[in-house]
Amino acid sequence: MARKKYMAPLAFAGIISFQEYSNGWKVKPKHVIYFTLVIIIVNLLVYFLLFR
Repeated sequence: MARKKYMAPLAFAGIISFQEYSNGWKVKPKHVIYFTLVIIIVNLLVYFLLFR
């Protein structure tokens, strides 16, 4: 049950990062890179909280 709780935010974050990629490369690639790093860090934190 705990996994389902965290799967939605992860999927949501993945969709957002994908949209940021498609929009961002036209506008500001640097912002997309920072945004993606933040997404990865959040995903790692969630992963460690989940499987610790």
